[in-house]
Amino acid sequence: MIFFILGAVLILGICKEGGQVAGSGFVINNHHIITAGHLLTACETGGEFIVTVRDGKDSHMYSATVAEIVEEADAMKLYVEEKLPPSVVVSKDLVLVGQEVCSISGYSVWLKKCGYVSIVESDVILAGIPVVPGNSGSPLYNYKGEVVGIVVAGNWNLTKEKYVLAVPVSEWKALLD
Repeated sequence: MIFFILGAVLILGICKEGGQVAGSGFVINNHHIITAGHLLTACETGGEFIVTVRDGKDSHMYSATVAEIVEEADAMKLYVEEKLPPSVVVSKDLVLVGQEVCSISGYSVWLKKCGYVSIVESDVILAGIPVVPGNSGSPLYNYKGEVVGIVVAGNWNLTKEKYVLAVPVSEWKALLD
């Protein structure tokens, strides 16, 4: 199944490490993907990433290279030579405490989880959404389907409070150029 958010495909398994997907990401234009910067150390092999885009029962694999990194935001832009599926819309609105947001990733199975924002700082969004390993790099998006942040960490322990930490668009908007 392809997940559409306002007509854009959200994706991805990013790279394989010992047969495991290390993270997720999302297409921002025909040749670029945004993901979490810490995936660079988790799965870079020989300067290339393997990006898997699922389309129904089919998977399409692409080779990607690092185009740009914003280290302080834990964000990275990857370049894919082949044309990618339609891109997501990035929000220009501020994220507010109490706002409902969702995250979706392509880690082993498609997971969509929603919750409410509890903290908004200049460099982080905290929301009550359970995440699993492999969610890093997935988009955090609002009710309009617009990306408002990149998931970079979270608590997925079943016995504890569940939350996700995301870096807001304002911290990595330079990657959109």
